[in-house]
Amino acid sequence: MTKPSGGRALSTILWELSADTRRERIAISDLLVALGDRATGALIFIFAFPNVLPTPPGTSTILGAPLIF
Repeated sequence: MTKPSGGRALSTILWELSADTRRERIAISDLLVALGDRATGALIFIFAFPNVLPTPPGTSTILGAPLIF
């Protein structure tokens, strides 16, 4: 199985994905395809990190739902 990420850093992959002008929005499926085998750990980090910052009430519920699945 080949890695779509090609051994590149997570920040590089995310930067290239955000700079892609062909799409208006970045879907979670786009992240899964771009990250390949590393998608699970990266998505856990993306959804969990904002919970350590002071955010409005209810944010942890929205960001915590994907972590359950």
